Amino acid sequence: MSFIDTMHECSSRCLLPTLAARMKRCGISVFSFAALSDTPESPSGKLTMKVAGKGNWHDGRTHITQLSLVGDSVSGIECGKRKNASFPRTLREAHDNSWLRMPSRNAPVSVWVEFRRANVRMYKAVADIDRGHHHEALYWLNRERAEVDTLMAKPEWKSLYGREGVNPSDSAASAGAGESVSVTRPPDVPLGARIRALRAEREMTLMELAALSKVSKTTLIEIEAERRPVRLLDIVARLADAFDIERGELALMALRDFETNRGGWESDEESSSKSENGDRRGG
Repeated sequence: MSFIDTMHECSSRCLLPTLAARMKRCGISVFSFAALSDTPESPSGKLTMKVAGKGNWHDGRTHITQLSLVGDSVSGIECGKRKNASFPRTLREAHDNSWLRMPSRNAPVSVWVEFRRANVRMYKAVADIDRGHHHEALYWLNRERAEVDTLMAKPEWKSLYGREGVNPSDSAASAGAGESVSVTRPPDVPLGARIRALRAEREMTLMELAALSKVSKTTLIEIEAERRPVRLLDIVARLADAFDIERGELALMALRDFETNRGGWESDEESSSKSENGDRRGG
């Protein structure tokens, strides 16, 4: 039976469990029931529903957020994700998945950051699967990453202590003169080794890391080979966000590497001058 036939068959006298079973047979997972009052816009015996997103709901693919049967026995039903909605394989399914998981407007910033980061991972996977919409999926991936950066720039996301909801300008929460702020000690390994371990743990290639972090592949190779210090906090922040870890961890490791090997590393100016001299001698 098609989705639209099932909807027409549901009359005002249909029992709620029966309706839920029919919805499940159409590929829609029922997660809760809700009593909806009768309204003048929905007279008794009429089937009303709200459809999430665009598309043809006749085939049962569109997610239904609210369905009400106003009558003697049934007042309403709410439906959630359809089966396998958490594993989108096309850009369209990714949009629907994102719409369903979207938190409320008054949700904490941490919830929104988690939602946007999940979207980044989802659109990245869809870009590899749905090759027909590869570039469009990459566009949405970059858009979600920009949303993450915007959210994490808000003062309620992180204070000096890295706790949400603390105002950095609050005198009680700010470190005074002579006070120290405790920070989680990072692993006692070079930053390059840590980056290599994170890539291996997540089975991520250099090209994938470069695309996510927007750091050039050449720079990543030099960082992993410990031939180049990371002087820019922006690079540290991008790498941390790409791996979905705390920025402070990589920042402390980069600072420690820079202080430990300050005399062993050549500055960018010295390296460029030497390469230019070598080119001249070779010419």
